[in-house]
Amino acid sequence: MIGGVTCRYAFRDLCRHRIRTAIMVGGIAVACAVAEFAGSYRRGALDMQVRAVAGSGTGHLVVVPEAWPETREVSLRVRDPRRVEVLARGLPGVAAAMPRARTGAVLAFGNRSAVVQLTGVSPADEFRGNRMVWKSRIEGRYLQAAETGAVVLGASLAERLDARLDDDLVVSTAGVAGITGAMVHVVGILATGGGEVDAQFAHVTLEQLEELTGLPGPAEVSLLLDDHRAAAAARQRLAAGLPAGNVVVTWKEIMPEMAAGADSDAAFSRLVIGVIMLVVAMGITAAQVTSILERRRELAVLCALGMRAPRVVIVVVMQGLILGVAGGLASLPLGLPSAWYLATRGIPLTAFLGDDLSVGSILLDPVLYGEFSLRLVVEGMALAATAATLAAIYPAWIATRVDPAEAMRRR
Repeated sequence: MIGGVTCRYAFRDLCRHRIRTAIMVGGIAVACAVAEFAGSYRRGALDMQVRAVAGSGTGHLVVVPEAWPETREVSLRVRDPRRVEVLARGLPGVAAAMPRARTGAVLAFGNRSAVVQLTGVSPADEFRGNRMVWKSRIEGRYLQAAETGAVVLGASLAERLDARLDDDLVVSTAGVAGITGAMVHVVGILATGGGEVDAQFAHVTLEQLEELTGLPGPAEVSLLLDDHRAAAAARQRLAAGLPAGNVVVTWKEIMPEMAAGADSDAAFSRLVIGVIMLVVAMGITAAQVTSILERRRELAVLCALGMRAPRVVIVVVMQGLILGVAGGLASLPLGLPSAWYLATRGIPLTAFLGDDLSVGSILLDPVLYGEFSLRLVVEGMALAATAATLAAIYPAWIATRVDPAEAMRRR
């Protein structure tokens, strides 16, 4: 019964000042709508960044030799690579497992040359897991299994060398026996749409790279997952069955600068949301303090009739909670349509970055899509209710400081 009286009194005071209440609810609604849109954008941007990194050849998880994280030495090789590949492909949620090896090389054609990172791949696995291979426009063809004497170049690299399809290039690199060289035939020229990516793209088969360097086997096995959020669990399962001498690293360890950028974007987004909610909370606090000061005599009467300080606090905090819930509900018609638009139509990055969507060795999606899920509604409601409730704490404290005798003397 007492709880019912408290609720009715809290509602009555809010209804008494309808314009003030509507302004506070509107402020909360706008802030929550911005937070919902920002949350959709932040998660969509993170998903795109991770997808771009992992799908551009890095993978979500990478099995490397134990010494590689410290030395980054390209001559190291994975122990028992066949067993590693079988184990990786047998894990649930693994879309592709791509064995690779790399070496620094010089490509020459006529009087032109270019220093590149020559990548040895398994063609079928690479076509399955590397978006730069299966998604890009290619003149000619991609590599075939166990093919030697063939190379696929990026369009910018081919232009730099003035090389065309079916031309023969000289490739020179440092191997076990010293500087070695070979002739390779250009079987494909691949245009990813990213100038920086195309300028470094040079793929041969693992067998060809082994002939050049004298080092057998892959230097890494990259795993592309269906969902990057499952990386921690997949890493744990993979590490438990690895042959001795190998370790599992994540894309964040391989590309710490990209990971730091993603973390910075997420932190900035949270900061913006926090500042917006802080401003709204301060407005709620000011409005409720004004309301408390206007009702000093009323509160004095209630205290004189036996309402204790904890009950006064409950009344004021409940008003804040009501405002928060109302604001959260009011934000849904504003925030959800914008989040839905972002998730279905997206933001065309070409409008800001032009046609070149490469960042270093990473190829971004042309459109950034947001996330649309029930989590946006839950987080928006929780954020509104929490902010408004916390904003009511100071007004509640002021309400408990009202002296009945002094308040009754004032007019």
